[in-house]
Amino acid sequence: SDERRVGLKPFELRWRSRLKCPTPRALSWRRGLHGMAGRLVWCSRLLLLLLLSVGPASAQSSTNARSKLNCSAPNASFILNALDPPCAEGFFIDPYYYCTTRCRPGYRPDEPVLNCFPDNTKSPAVASLYPPTFYCDADPCVQPVGIANASDPPCSQAAHAPFFPQHASLCIAKCQNGFSPSFANLTCDAGRLYPATFECLPKPCILSSYDFSVNCSEPGDLFFHGTICTPKCAQGYAADVQALHCILGNLTPSAYICTGMPCPAPEVLHAHPSGPCQEGSEVDHGGNCTAQCADGYEPWCSDEREPRFGCQLRCHASEFRTSFVCKGRPCASPNSSSIANAKLSTPWACAEGPLVDHGRSCTPMCQRGYRPNVAALSCSLTRLSPPIFECLGLPCQAPKGIEGAAEVACQEGSTIEHDDVCTARCAFGYKPDNQTLSCRGTVLTPPSFSCLGLDCVVPTDIEDAAEPACDGTPLGGNLSDGSSCTARCAPGFEPSVTSLPCKGSMLRPSRFKCLPSSALENGTRMDDSTLRLGITRHLAMAPLELGTSVVCYRDVSLRRTPQSFCSVVEANVVAIWRGDLVPLTLGEVSALVLAPLQAGYAVACYRDDVRSAGVFCKVLSNSGFDLATSDEKVASASPTWHPALVAVDLPGGLPGALLCYQRGSSACACRALRGGAAAGAPPVVSEELPLEGSLALAVAVAGLAQGVGVVCLVDGLRHRRTHCTALSLAAGPAGGGVVTAAGELHQVSEGEASSLVLARLGPELAVVCFTDRSREEQGVCRILDTSGSGPFVTEGLLPLSSGLTRDLVLAPAGLNKALACYQVSEWLGQQQGRCRVLVHVPERGLISGAAVEVNVGRTWSLTLSRLYDDTALACYTDSSEQGHGKCRVLWGPWGWEVAEARVCTPFDSSCVA
Repeated sequence: SDERRVGLKPFELRWRSRLKCPTPRALSWRRGLHGMAGRLVWCSRLLLLLLLSVGPASAQSSTNARSKLNCSAPNASFILNALDPPCAEGFFIDPYYYCTTRCRPGYRPDEPVLNCFPDNTKSPAVASLYPPTFYCDADPCVQPVGIANASDPPCSQAAHAPFFPQHASLCIAKCQNGFSPSFANLTCDAGRLYPATFECLPKPCILSSYDFSVNCSEPGDLFFHGTICTPKCAQGYAADVQALHCILGNLTPSAYICTGMPCPAPEVLHAHPSGPCQEGSEVDHGGNCTAQCADGYEPWCSDEREPRFGCQLRCHASEFRTSFVCKGRPCASPNSSSIANAKLSTPWACAEGPLVDHGRSCTPMCQRGYRPNVAALSCSLTRLSPPIFECLGLPCQAPKGIEGAAEVACQEGSTIEHDDVCTARCAFGYKPDNQTLSCRGTVLTPPSFSCLGLDCVVPTDIEDAAEPACDGTPLGGNLSDGSSCTARCAPGFEPSVTSLPCKGSMLRPSRFKCLPSSALENGTRMDDSTLRLGITRHLAMAPLELGTSVVCYRDVSLRRTPQSFCSVVEANVVAIWRGDLVPLTLGEVSALVLAPLQAGYAVACYRDDVRSAGVFCKVLSNSGFDLATSDEKVASASPTWHPALVAVDLPGGLPGALLCYQRGSSACACRALRGGAAAGAPPVVSEELPLEGSLALAVAVAGLAQGVGVVCLVDGLRHRRTHCTALSLAAGPAGGGVVTAAGELHQVSEGEASSLVLARLGPELAVVCFTDRSREEQGVCRILDTSGSGPFVTEGLLPLSSGLTRDLVLAPAGLNKALACYQVSEWLGQQQGRCRVLVHVPERGLISGAAVEVNVGRTWSLTLSRLYDDTALACYTDSSEQGHGKCRVLWGPWGWEVAEARVCTPFDSSCVA
């Protein structure tokens, strides 16, 4: 290029100096078509063109052509990674000048220059680049440097990839042992590594690489360099090292051993003072604990069937596989042969056997009829407490099922103590064949006794009876128990009962009656107990004499008057006779009461709704079924309610009656009645004595001692409670009586009452019964004692029934005895008729016998009349039989003494058997 040596002109030197032949360093060694040979061909062509163009003749023309031609730079869009424009000189290159190729950073051109030559052989002349284009080749990468703990070199060749450090090759990062690269490989891209470098980090420790022989308390499988793994063992085991250190991917130490932990001595109740294990407070893994207990106890290991000394517990991994308890040693059972009356079927006296476990009890065993003095003997550490027991004789039960015996067959009671005696006790009219029975161990000796019936006295006071009254017996003689009295009457008379059995010193029934033969012919025998076939209402009855009563009622089935009738009734345990009907009144009777006067006479009072609802009275007299009525007497002309009538003894011993009633709405009032002075005369009625400040909703009266009566009422002014007071009677004009004084009213019921009745028990005692609404309307009774000068004394409150009770009626049955009948409904619509005996026992108060059914149908309008000492007649309306009036005989053994009542059926004497 030295113009002096070449001899070229200056302008020629200028463009020629721009022509460059590529040197070997500028050649691309990676492209076959553009290798060394190809470049030499291009250079030879360039020199040929130069020689042709520098001839003398054509120098001037070439100069002109250059001034008109230039080369266009290659299209950068067709050269990958080239800059735009791809030539440093711009988009156009002058002829004989060159294009300095340009690529993006990280890339270099495979041709550093492209020469621009005109081609004058063509017309017109053109200029072209030689070579016409170039490629941008990526720069290679260099090995990273300055990496601590990296290998030398830090990069290794990847398989099946370009050789590093060529473009698109991979640098496989390599570190020294114990370190791992932060990146597994780096990618070479245009002279740069991505990422640019890496770090050599200490390797972590991975537990899974230890084949799971290491288990750490810390969570996870990965432990970083410098951290600690706390060895973890199974429950009850401990590691031989406290920690494993992670150093450059390895645990140090690399393994550990889990050894079983010792077992602490178990906590056992009643263990030995030195501890539960003979080996001490701890037992090594795999060792044994020899159990030991305090004195009086023995160990019982759970894997053995019974306690024994020396049993052992095996220690495994800080736990004993079994356990033990210190069980109190058992107690020996007492010998049965050493205890009197102990059970001898076994040598030991405890039901549990020869040994009794600690903490349990020995159940003493005695012979039959004996009981131990203690219920149990407690066992505690080989000792029984108490150490022994006794067998005591059990009491005996009084014998039962003995015919003729009292309700409790022993005088000492239903229970006889061991080594005591039973004094035999028979019912009234019987005597025991053996006075005493010894009790020993529940056994009576002899085991029972018999009650022998006493003889019966032949009655001697029967009017019109033959002598003797019983066939085959001497006058004043007796009948032996079990025999019968065949009744005998004087000629022209017939006995009411033909045969009276003797049982327990009493005839059954106790007496009979001799009736004129003509009288029985006038009566009608009631074969089925039916008194009246009509619809009967307001039945009332009163005794006339022994065995004879008068019954009155209203028959509402009649469409004509009169509707009210009376008739005589003769009754005993086997038959009932009824006399002819006698009209009582033509009025409409809405209440009817009767009371006896002297023998054969009674007084009847009734409320007549036609005549201002006043009360009127008549005297009834009887002579052999021939009933007569007296003229009528007005007892109360104003409206009257709830009349009550009872027989009383007037002063001077005259028979009379006491009538009490509610007069209008003013007050309750009472009058005394006396039979007429002559046959057929009306009763004598005394002046009225009002009980001021009272409003009676129900009234009941009873006669006590001579000249004394009692009236009770349900007082509407006193919250419907039952109140009672005593009445005094005195002699009145015309041989009658008068009610002179009334005491204060005394309350005898706590709740509201209704259906009130009253009956005499003795000179100073009466029984009052009522329906108590505070007790679900049950019937109750209590005693009234008028012996004191102050208020009445009331005793007890005896229930009559458990159901709804209505229509009560009472009749005296002897001293301290009364007969009660009532309607009871234990379920809806029952309304059954029942009766029971009430007895006042001074030591026990008021008691009652068992209830008997008088009528199973719907029963109401009940009335009672005493026939004999042991017989009564009950009449009632039976709504189940179209409202017919019916009568039944009630009989009580030994004159109601045992509070027993039996219902008798016509033609059947079984009720007195």
